[in-house]
Amino acid sequence: MERVAMRVRWTVVALGLLLLGLGACGGDGRRGGGGRDGSTADGGRDAGPRRCDRDENCDDGLDCTIDQCAVGNVCRSRPVDALCPDGQSCLPGVGEPPSGCAVGDACSRDEDCDDGLECTVDGCGADGTCRHDPLDALCPDGQRCDTTDGCVEPMACTVDDDCDDGRFCNGRETCSAEFGCQPAAAPPACDDGDPCTIDGCSDELGRCTFTCDASNPACECPVETPCSGTFELSTVPMGSCAFGMVAYNVQRVTFSCVGPVLSVDGGSIPSAAMNTPMTQNPRPTDGTFDVEARIEGGCTEVYRLQGRFTGPDTFEATFTATYSDTDGFSCAAGGCANRSWMVTGTRVP
Repeated sequence: MERVAMRVRWTVVALGLLLLGLGACGGDGRRGGGGRDGSTADGGRDAGPRRCDRDENCDDGLDCTIDQCAVGNVCRSRPVDALCPDGQSCLPGVGEPPSGCAVGDACSRDEDCDDGLECTVDGCGADGTCRHDPLDALCPDGQRCDTTDGCVEPMACTVDDDCDDGRFCNGRETCSAEFGCQPAAAPPACDDGDPCTIDGCSDELGRCTFTCDASNPACECPVETPCSGTFELSTVPMGSCAFGMVAYNVQRVTFSCVGPVLSVDGGSIPSAAMNTPMTQNPRPTDGTFDVEARIEGGCTEVYRLQGRFTGPDTFEATFTATYSDTDGFSCAAGGCANRSWMVTGTRVP
């Protein structure tokens, strides 16, 4: 009986040790089991989709993605190209670290970059954008690889001008005495070194383009003079003379264009009886304006608004009212005196 009892006790101890061992293997997250979110407990990259319980858990560090805690408590990051500068695409999860906004066609593998041309070597670069490298050796003898048209027969030529394809932005083609027309070695370098310009290239204009970066307030980009909109003035020019026959009270001005003429209506200018808009011909487009209304008579009246737009919805200007006698007494007798105001205008919604 003692031997049987001893065997039973040893069996119980062995089972207990076995259960402890199994628990150690599965419970500390080092061999199977894992953490609560289904990932490996050491946070390794083989964890799969990130688990979450709110959107804040899913920030991928990229400004061009919308990060959400989706169905099943799994993070999803949706790329939005509109959140990138013009001409760039949002490339989440590409490269090391992920690239975010980048110029070019987005890709995650070489197969995403097939341009359909048999003579280009297509591949996905480290920045997550496609490359299309021309290789003349993939064309029949005597032909060359064009990144737009594929394998082409070089044109016969005598001078470089014979090879011009009419496209400025792909560079200057050259003439080889042995091989005929050759593609440009490099596109034009459209970089003016100015941090306040967006550098570009236009085949249509046949030149590099440099556009002021209006998204950067420090650049103080010029604004085009508008042909529409009503603007409220910060200071109200007002006055009355000639026994009330001349009166003005300019609280708002409205911009409009009629053909080549810029017209600015200031309400009761120059008098309550005559509503005459101030005009400028030809109309400016560079953000400035200098409009004037002139009323001839014994006392000639001139009303002028001169200034510039500081943004699409604001301007700074000077409003002046000047009077000059043509009959020798009307202005003086009516008490009409020259006056001037500094004003700012703000667009009325």
